[in-house]
Parts: sequence; C-alpha cells; structure tokens
Amino acid sequence: MHSDPLLFRYSESEAEILVTLPEGVSRGRLTRSGDVFTLSPDERLGKLLACRPPERLASILRTPHIQSLWPELRFLISQLTRHHVTPTTRTRALSETVVDDISSLGWETFEALSADLSELTIRLKDEDLCLDLPFTFRLPHDYPSKTPLGVADCGGLPAVPRLLQATTLAAAVRELKSELSKFGSLWKSFRELDEKCWVVEPENPSPYGLYRRVMLTASTSVCVNYQPNSTSGIPGISFLGPESRVVEMKGRLNRNILMWEPRQTVMGNLSNILDLDFPPPPSHEE
Repeated sequence: MHSDPLLFRYSESEAEILVTLPEGVSRGRLTRSGDVFTLSPDERLGKLLACRPPERLASILRTPHIQSLWPELRFLISQLTRHHVTPTTRTRALSETVVDDISSLGWETFEALSADLSELTIRLKDEDLCLDLPFTFRLPHDYPSKTPLGVADCGGLPAVPRLLQATTLAAAVRELKSELSKFGSLWKSFRELDEKCWVVEPENPSPYGLYRRVMLTASTSVCVNYQPNSTSGIPGISFLGPESRVVEMKGRLNRNILMWEPRQTVMGNLSNILDLDFPPPPSHEE
C-alpha cells in the first residue's frame, strides 16, 4: 500500500519523504552532515514524530548511510500513522493514485504537492521543444474518476489549455506536449535571435514567447509578433525608426514577402527578405 511512507529523489546525502495523513500529504527532507542525518519535517509530520521520545528519532538519524537509516525511519513513521492517525478512504486512494502517476512519469519530474492533494506540480522537459518548466495541475476532488484536470500554472506559456480531457496525469502530460509541439520550431528560431541579434524587447525575453523586437541598425528595429494559433506562417512584422528608414524597410518587405520560407528560421527569412545582416548584440563594454 502506498499509504506507507515513501522515500524518493534520494542520494547518499539527502532524500525526501512523503507520508499520507488524514489532512493530506506531508513531506520531510533528510540531509546528511558528516555521519549524522537531519530530518526537516513539515508541521504535520513534525507533530506526528513528536508522539515518540526524541531520543528514538535521534538514534535513527545517527545512522551514516541512508540505505540503513530508511528502513528504521519508515518503520517508526508507519507505527505512528497506524496508532495515531487514520487516513480517510478518499485521502488514501487519491494519494495512491497520485503516487502511481508520479512514478509513471519519473520522480525526477516531481516538484510539489499541496497538502490537500488538490494541486500537483511537475517539471516538464522536452529537448525537441526546448521545454524545461514546472506545470501545476489542479486535480478534481474525485480524481481520477472525474475530468478534466485543470492547469493552474503553466509558467507563462502562450495558449496552454486550462482544462484537459485526460483522465490520468501521464495522459495530461502527453496532451500538453501535443498542444505545445506547434511552438517548437518558433522557440528555436527565437532562441537564435536572442543569441545572435540585438534584441531590445522584451527586455529579458522568455524562451517561450511569441514576440521580439530586434535592431536592424542603430536607429531602426523590426517587431516580430506571432499569434498562438499561427506559428508556422508569416508573422506580424512592423518597423520602428526614422520615417525614411521605415519606408525603405516596408518597401523591401512588400517586394520580397513571397520569399518567406516556412522551413527557414525567422532570422534567416528576415535577412533574405530585407537584404541585410543583423547586427550582433552589443558587448558589455559598449
């Protein structure tokens, strides 16, 4: 039964603990200093451990290796949960489901779980999408029998669906990645702009944005703006600068817009269409 204490994301010197209690899930962190471990529990787990003489816990924490320490600590916490608390059927079932979901995704993706089991945060990574962000999923009261799952926080990503039809967390992750796959090429293009060009807006560009303003000369810039539902075609393009230069750039754009090649990067397309080379980012000395 997953209602037993669970150890995860552990190494020789630290680990995290997950314990199901009536109010929800409690957590603690084990950290080694020298040959002694320190346990930092949250408030509920701390109160539970206080039901045993502190000498008992201190004796366990003096074990120098986590592989030897954990069986004793798990036994102690299991005894306390059996004798002092009784998780509700719903809490037990929900915590088991969530733990199974996280296990299927990999504990390295786990970030946080709210005490009442209503929100779960995992880190989504995808090299093809250049994606590395925490996502917070809102779980229905009777998850997993009820859908949809909600996305409470998506790290500022554009056009992320706030309601998912998936019935499991693993399926929700697949659904999200499928939705975000349409942005992969654009994000790579914008990353090239950020690395090779003089980007002035946004001031600190997110890797996952849809807008850039890039300098063409010391006085003229081009604004590139994509809509969430159209990321593979020609973006919105406008110019800022002296009127004569803006008129010149608009003329080049209008004459050559049919040269836009969807398989090219944004930087490559604009260089070809405007017949210019982008200036590099200014150095710190400038």
